[in-house]
Amino acid sequence: MAALEKIRKRSVILTIVIGAGLLAFIIEGGVSASQSFFNDTSAARVGSDKIGVQEFNQRYEQMTQDNQNQQNKQDAAVEQQQLLTQMEMETLLDNECEANSIDVNDDELSMVVNNSQMGQQMTQYIAQQLGQNIQSPAQLDRMIQANPEKFQLVAGKWNEMKKQASDMLRSSVLQYMVSNAIQPNDLELSVMNAENSDTYEVSFAKKDYSTVATDKKYQPSQSEIEAVYNQYKNLWKINDPQARLHYVAVNIAPSKADLAAAQKVIDKAKAVIAGPNGVDSLKNISEFSNIQNSKITLEQAKQFAQQMGDSAFTAFVSGGAKGATHFFDKGNNHVIFKITDVAELVDTAKVVVVEVQGDKAKQNKVLAALNAGQDVSKMQGVQVAPEQPMQVQNPQLSDSVRNQIEANAATGKYFVLQSDAKNGAALLKVNSAVKKTFYSLAVSSYEVVASSQTSTSTQDKLQTFLNKNKTAAAFEKNAAKYGYAAQEAFVNSATAQLGGNPQFGMPGITNSRKAIKWALTEGKKGTVSNIFTDNNDVLVAVALDDIYDGDFLPLTDPEVLTFCTNKARALKIAKAMEAQYKGKASNVAGYAKLFGTTPDVTSVTFGNDQVMKINTTPLSLDGQEGDGGFIGRVAAAKQGKTYVWAGNSAIYAFTVTKTTKSAMKLKKEELKNRWMMQYGIISNQQMGIDRFTSVLMTSKKIKNNLVKFQ
Repeated sequence: MAALEKIRKRSVILTIVIGAGLLAFIIEGGVSASQSFFNDTSAARVGSDKIGVQEFNQRYEQMTQDNQNQQNKQDAAVEQQQLLTQMEMETLLDNECEANSIDVNDDELSMVVNNSQMGQQMTQYIAQQLGQNIQSPAQLDRMIQANPEKFQLVAGKWNEMKKQASDMLRSSVLQYMVSNAIQPNDLELSVMNAENSDTYEVSFAKKDYSTVATDKKYQPSQSEIEAVYNQYKNLWKINDPQARLHYVAVNIAPSKADLAAAQKVIDKAKAVIAGPNGVDSLKNISEFSNIQNSKITLEQAKQFAQQMGDSAFTAFVSGGAKGATHFFDKGNNHVIFKITDVAELVDTAKVVVVEVQGDKAKQNKVLAALNAGQDVSKMQGVQVAPEQPMQVQNPQLSDSVRNQIEANAATGKYFVLQSDAKNGAALLKVNSAVKKTFYSLAVSSYEVVASSQTSTSTQDKLQTFLNKNKTAAAFEKNAAKYGYAAQEAFVNSATAQLGGNPQFGMPGITNSRKAIKWALTEGKKGTVSNIFTDNNDVLVAVALDDIYDGDFLPLTDPEVLTFCTNKARALKIAKAMEAQYKGKASNVAGYAKLFGTTPDVTSVTFGNDQVMKINTTPLSLDGQEGDGGFIGRVAAAKQGKTYVWAGNSAIYAFTVTKTTKSAMKLKKEELKNRWMMQYGIISNQQMGIDRFTSVLMTSKKIKNNLVKFQ
């Protein structure tokens, strides 16, 4: 592997590799395939490579099994899209690594797995699956290689995790190569030398275009708008069909009658729990019949109380009386807690684990030797692990393991934790233990939901609206009259949910993917969908304003048209203003009088993109743009001379009145190091990851087909 050989001796790569990791591999996903109706059976195409639906489904099924015990599960469509993005990234990475002869040998992979947090997390995960104490990734690797049949169930997961580590290392190498290929030229070093050094005091006057923006004489022509569109066309490049739509989302909420009926159930539950059978009486109330048990400490009770906003819960637990009950009501959620036991239990322990390979006789021999104080570390088939902490009340541990630790905590003796009469055993000794008070709780909850009558009524009302507004225009115009809020959305094949903002972690409407599929694959421009009832709590209906299936969003798209119109108007105003004012005064005060404004002052530092009293914001999605170019023009101006410049948002007249030069002079190598620290990909790891990922994801055309199979 030529690329790795060249950089293996550079210590910086070790920092990158053993750190948190350079790619976020998201292990979630799934798709329900019905590809018989489609010719293209790929979930996605990455350049000329195809990610097949069957391959995707296999990954999904495995990941679903791995995550089946997770409590906070995402919307399936969100998981599906995350998985597809991951697989696309893997394909791109494979292509780039192959093109650059980047590969990972066994020694390099072993270094990453054994010396990174990721490797430790892998080991902990597998150890929990096996119910064994495993000290290191290297130990786990030896166990699987020595007895692949015994560890067949976890070997696949372990190899998958090592594949992720390999991808992480290859990505690190590729990024390192890219970052070192980017070097500053002499002009960039000269610019950096001026940055944060020379400061210019400026007298100026300006007239904002917003003061004349509504003047009809500045309304751009169609040809002027089209010219802007052609100039900025690449901003609207698309790979897949895009749909602009409006939708209404109607919550199916309990009615007043539903809430009144629910209150009777709650009152009944509170009454029966006070009777002789206590919490068991809830089994006769169907709404509360699902009774779960848990154990918590007082510290955990405080955390729960803070998270739930139930300050009384801590006091209830800290009272500690067996049989005490607590009622928590928040909105439509109602929870009943009852303390069923209070006990001092081992919370954490420092333990030593000894693994023995061999039959029962061998196991008993080692156990006896250990408890006689003998050193068994040199005995064949025996491995002694160093002392380590253990969370005894961890739900991942079985009750039998916890009970054994509890029973043997004070003995100071080794005992058999787990045993296979023929193959081996795990022996354990508790060196020290910390006990805490644990409160066993019986918990039963009831969420008030809308009755079938209320659900039907809500759906009928929405259907009436749709029957009377069958076009997209009518849908948007009349939604408010019927009590609905028509919300605009722009969706493509990678959009997993309506509403929300994935960039900022804001969830959307769960199970709304079918509505998106309708807009992209079934709906026609101007039409309105039926009601989607996939979400039990929300009804969704969609109106398709437009569908775009070219290489670029067209000028007719509302947002594109707004951008181009605003930008064309600003250009037209700038041209007119420059013709009207340039050369009509000799100084800033004279121009201020012509502008109808007053002179002002500010200061400019060349390396700072912010200037007081000057709008320097970058180009926005609506075509508005500030005047960052003011900074460069000030830096190039002759002191004492008055200049007129028509910018993006205003026309300016300015004079540099004073220049303060910095005494600090940096050598070329110092400038280069500063440039690399500020702009190099390695300088900011997370920024480097984001840049690298963005470049990689745009290196080839990606076409998502997943929505067709959902």
